[in-house]
Amino acid sequence: MFHSVGPENHPWTWNHISGPLATSEAKIARLRKKGFAGVFWSGLYEHMVGRRMLLDNSIRLPFDDGYLDNRANVCPIPRKCGMRGTIFVSPDFVDPSDAVRPNLDDVAAGLSGQDELTVADFLNWAEMPVMERSGVIDIQSYAMMHAWYFSGPKIVSFHEPYQVTPHPWLFWNARLDRKTFYRNENQQQRLPWGYLILEHQKPLATKRFVPDEGTVDEITSFVATHGGREIFVRPDRRSVLERQVAMTH
Repeated sequence: MFHSVGPENHPWTWNHISGPLATSEAKIARLRKKGFAGVFWSGLYEHMVGRRMLLDNSIRLPFDDGYLDNRANVCPIPRKCGMRGTIFVSPDFVDPSDAVRPNLDDVAAGLSGQDELTVADFLNWAEMPVMERSGVIDIQSYAMMHAWYFSGPKIVSFHEPYQVTPHPWLFWNARLDRKTFYRNENQQQRLPWGYLILEHQKPLATKRFVPDEGTVDEITSFVATHGGREIFVRPDRRSVLERQVAMTH
């Protein structure tokens, strides 16, 4: 199972799911060398409902989330290796642009320079059918809301300044229209410092818990009047803020 392929050392919370291009290509090439044959999602579906039988050497290569680097870097690999891959896209993350951006095929053909490849973004609707027409990439649905929601009242943390925030989904939920750009934007100031971060789960697995607005306003106002972001330099910041929350009840 793959996700992002290519961007290395990108300041990103989930950089660990981005594999080097050369490594990813080597993995796919090795699978083919070992005799595996890639099948599309539709082929697996046909097998599951009993309309056709897949060979024992069949394998499905999923690329989750719909990252633009799947077009820029991945699309040429299955063709080179004689394999097929499926990209699972979350519509909430689809880029609103309508231009088909270049990939490694364009670089090889002299139509684009290597430095013109954009990777740290998401696919747009114009690029998906182009990839499908290659015959080696299949586009399927992941989930509309690929995010996290609060699932209960237990406090996990408080929104504080980070070089790379561990909770980017807080800002997705606050500004859905900017969700697809989060890898290239510092979105931390979309919410006030001290905003409550409660226990959370993915939307497909939980009912959404909505915190009390009065409590949220009280704690963020306290932070704003006690130094703002500077309060998070204090080693006892967590206990100070938790006492303040307790005082609001």
